[in-house]
Amino acid sequence: MNFNELNLKKELNLAIANLGHTTPTPIQNLSIPVILQNRDIFGKSHTGTGKTAAFVLPILNMLDTNVFKNQTLIVCPTRDLSIQIYQEIKKYAMYLKNVRIALLVGGSSMSRQLSDLRSSNIVVGTPGRIVDHINRRTLKLGFLKTIVLDEADEMLKMGFKEKIDEIFSAAPDNTQTVLFSATISKPILKITADYQTNPVAINLNNELQTQEDKNIKQFYFDTKNNHKEKALIALYKELNPKLSIIFSNTKAYTNKLQDLLKQNGIDSVTITGDKRQRERELAMKQFKSGKVNVLIATDLVARGIHVDGIDYIFNFDIPREKEYYTHRIGRTARAGATGTAITLVRNKNDYFELKNIEKLQDQPINKLEIESNLLDFKEYKENRDTREPRGNREYRSNSEYRGNRDSRSNSEYRGNREPRSNSEYRGNRDSRDTRNNKDSREPRKFKDFKKFKNNNSRNYSKRYN
Repeated sequence: MNFNELNLKKELNLAIANLGHTTPTPIQNLSIPVILQNRDIFGKSHTGTGKTAAFVLPILNMLDTNVFKNQTLIVCPTRDLSIQIYQEIKKYAMYLKNVRIALLVGGSSMSRQLSDLRSSNIVVGTPGRIVDHINRRTLKLGFLKTIVLDEADEMLKMGFKEKIDEIFSAAPDNTQTVLFSATISKPILKITADYQTNPVAINLNNELQTQEDKNIKQFYFDTKNNHKEKALIALYKELNPKLSIIFSNTKAYTNKLQDLLKQNGIDSVTITGDKRQRERELAMKQFKSGKVNVLIATDLVARGIHVDGIDYIFNFDIPREKEYYTHRIGRTARAGATGTAITLVRNKNDYFELKNIEKLQDQPINKLEIESNLLDFKEYKENRDTREPRGNREYRSNSEYRGNRDSRSNSEYRGNREPRSNSEYRGNRDSRDTRNNKDSREPRKFKDFKKFKNNNSRNYSKRYN
């Protein structure tokens, strides 16, 4: 089946062809007809399967462009994912007229948001900012037809359950609800029970998931304990990726990795949670345009990066949550393309964690063998093997171990100096024998000892009491 068979508008088919897409992905093929029938959807799908277009295309197809009222509300867990969806809508709506989108996220201009909301018919944003506008009465949902909860499991992890409830309480009762989640849990099922009416369950079967996973070659690279940085540089020099992402578990280490790559002649940009919105947008713009070929990021953007042409994913750290491994490697091999994911393993603990990920995804992660002049693992091993065994070494005294120095006494080591008395050592000063002669010392005199004692005790009481 191709896109022309999905009963979409001509303008949308032109945009799809212009973007180079011909055949819908499995999730698109299953979701688009159901959404066009105005039915609720409960979809389980991982990232990298074309899920965004699966709900954006039918929403644009059903949009009444002559009405400048909010007809669709798309709720996302992070501002990065919101921005990505906002940009995807603009791409697919390039030939449609009067499509007005309001982006409601933190870090962007409030005055621009208020201006966009006056004439918008599609709203994309995060739960907190959407609820803020609802409370301000600047976001009106009286004409709302569809609510999309994208990455619903991530929103619940981030504690947005109450915000989701507030959004649905402000929406009309007959609103179509489209929910996508990478995992299924009891809280997700509760949202489905509370806000959906006879939803159509769309779950990619094992064969389709396997087909998507086959496009990603997964490897691990043994970095021999403490050589992760050197191994990363060697991999870049040998593999020469065209467009790649390095994932780290901490914000601080993303900056260290950026400095490390710069020292080796590799330009990169970083995206972390503490970056300002303008800095993050500039970094993504440089990465998408190919001006910079390496992006270093944390798991904050593991679900929010939709960039075509990424051929390598490097996991500098194994993710703390196993599910994020799937989201990380899903940044490559998008829309039927192929890609490679390489995880750096430092010790046995990393190896065992990777084995647990293998069981979770039911996909093997093979060992990557690579030879590089930048890696001295073999030389390091040979040096250890050629060392003389400890039992065959001759015993050496401290003096022999420290060098061929003759045993010297303290006096010889410091020089042939004659011992000197205290008076001579401290200088040519007169001998102070009077200290030892009690009779020659003058006694200390006080005019009135009792008066002296009383004054001292009085001063003591003033100072400390």
